[in-house]
Amino acid sequence: MKLFKFNLFLTVVLVTSLVGCNYKVTKQQDAADSNVDNLNNDNSNTPLSYSVVSDKVLSKNCVGCHSATGGNKGHINLESYENVKSNIAKIRDEVANKTMPPRKKLNDSDINLILKWIDAGATEDGSAVLTPDPAPTTPTPLPPPAPPTTPAPPVIQIPEDPKEITFAMVKTVLLEPKCLKCHSEAGGNKGDVNLETYQNMILNIQDAWDDLTDGSMPRGSDKTLTNDQKNIFFRWYDAGHLEFGSATQPDTK
Repeated sequence: MKLFKFNLFLTVVLVTSLVGCNYKVTKQQDAADSNVDNLNNDNSNTPLSYSVVSDKVLSKNCVGCHSATGGNKGHINLESYENVKSNIAKIRDEVANKTMPPRKKLNDSDINLILKWIDAGATEDGSAVLTPDPAPTTPTPLPPPAPPTTPAPPVIQIPEDPKEITFAMVKTVLLEPKCLKCHSEAGGNKGDVNLETYQNMILNIQDAWDDLTDGSMPRGSDKTLTNDQKNIFFRWYDAGHLEFGSATQPDTK
């Protein structure tokens, strides 16, 4: 009878101890989970360590495949902080895009936790802290681009004596701004006419005189000629339309 009572007492003591231990472990685990949940929801200066992220997310969702026993899928091993750190950019992309893990999707709480840890520096000991995101600022709009300006034609002092007018002057004042857009290699030599050189100009001198006299050339937006552009051609033409001007012909003797 005494032995029975002793055994009954011992059983009660053991059951009470086991229940007490289990309650203590459960409370500790609940506290740890609560701390992790606080990390997820807290946007203050909360330290985030690798161990928290590993226990809460990596070990439960990633290491099964990305480990030595799991075959290091994708040639990635996430069993150590060093390995995680070396793959941190890829981990962030996969988690943010919800492409990993492929079958067991992470819940929003786990996604927020690992992204916060990475964005806080992904340190092992939690020495980097998560700071609140700065308030968005409205960028100052850039001023509109300035409208394109048409460069002013070069100023050529046209000689009083028409014999001093040269082909180079005629080209600068008249041909380049009004004619060479079409009558040049770059312009496609429209009408099979090229006026880029003195020799070519002489081959077409009579047609040029006729077209400028009756106003049939130039055409389009270049049709209007200034007085200088008209006068320099006709005065040069009337003076003999020589390449260097008859008053400044080089001595070829």
